[in-house]
Amino acid sequence: MEGRTSQWRGRRVLVTGCTGFLGAAVTAELLNQQAHVIGLIRDRNAGAIFAREREAGLFHLVHGSIENTFRIHSALAIHEVSAIFHLAHESAEPKPPRKPSEASQIAADRGTAAVLRAAALHHPRLPVIVAKPANQLRILNSDVEGAAIPPGIVRFGELFGGTDRRMSQVVPRTIASLLARESGVATEGSKSSTHDFVFIRDAARACLAVAEAVGSGSHSLDVTFRSGWELTEAEMARFVGDVFAGRKPEVTLREPPTNSFGWRPANTLEAAVTETIECYREAARSQAESSRATDRLRRAA
Repeated sequence: MEGRTSQWRGRRVLVTGCTGFLGAAVTAELLNQQAHVIGLIRDRNAGAIFAREREAGLFHLVHGSIENTFRIHSALAIHEVSAIFHLAHESAEPKPPRKPSEASQIAADRGTAAVLRAAALHHPRLPVIVAKPANQLRILNSDVEGAAIPPGIVRFGELFGGTDRRMSQVVPRTIASLLARESGVATEGSKSSTHDFVFIRDAARACLAVAEAVGSGSHSLDVTFRSGWELTEAEMARFVGDVFAGRKPEVTLREPPTNSFGWRPANTLEAAVTETIECYREAARSQAESSRATDRLRRAA
């Protein structure tokens, strides 16, 4: 265990969105640092997540909405929570927005307001960490009445990793196409839109670093973490295709910008993409084995 993160050992931490892409990665990192994680979920069908850690008493599930201040405050009090990672973006029954693109922003802001109110009721110095897109400037409800410490905000460009199933994103879309042996996928993607790609486990480490900084003082932080892996979607698709085929990618990458946390990617982009591809391959193998087992049961019946 790294000395820098040893302060999480034995601490009780609430994670909203623990079944999501970033939320699950942060939860895994906290568990790796021997923290006790309380995961707030709305869907009871998601209760199987982190089953081994639940049996060991390191992971606890709480069912409720992120907009229910009372439910969140109750979880904070019962479990004696010392930090919150608010990484959920769903809303129970959001009001219809004027523009469809505003839906996720309204839902996230209403949930953030409820989490901040609950945090202030539980303890005036309780650190709350919120993840936002790097290009989103507007933070609604960040000045909720009674919140002694504004949330620490972490921002990233485009996250990728083995558990991402968002086919709108270039990395999972490209890998899924390669696994399906579709043609011409290695160059699929926009040639003009450049993204700073951040590996999901690196993003989880960044979230913990900001939480530690907010918890050690009374000031708020709004930090954008950049890996320096700045590529267009087409370039990233070619990169993934090269790694998938066992070829050495030919691309020049920038060094990550310096930051006060000393954060930088733990591995190379090639290593991160290799790990991501292997996760998808393993998931495909498991799905194929499950399908074969189901077919055998049907034939036996």
